[in-house]
Amino acid sequence: MKLPQVMGMVFCEEFDVSSFSLRRLFQGRYYRTFPASAGPFRIYAALYSGGVEGLVQCTCTRMEDEHEVFAYRIWRSLPPGTIVQILIPIRRIRFTTPGRYEFKFLFDGSEIANRYLEVIREAR
Repeated sequence: MKLPQVMGMVFCEEFDVSSFSLRRLFQGRYYRTFPASAGPFRIYAALYSGGVEGLVQCTCTRMEDEHEVFAYRIWRSLPPGTIVQILIPIRRIRFTTPGRYEFKFLFDGSEIANRYLEVIREAR
């Protein structure tokens, strides 16, 4: 089985369905106190496929201790020769400490993309 290719993976706060546009993109988050409960945001990815069907997963792991803080799973059919838009809502996630968090995309258990999110303590 040939794995899908990830054409892009970004964090955003808003997604406009009518214009299919991502708004308020970011690479890091700032918080005054920890543990911090993050407000809702989304992860967007575009997958190109030769025609496969399988389990798409997204996980978030704190890099310092490899503790998983978020997991999302959805079964998807990826038609041949198409780009499939994946939008994963992050409604509840707790960042226990400042640091680097890794978000991974997997397809049927194989990693196809990753992106790091910097979580930073805001100066008082």
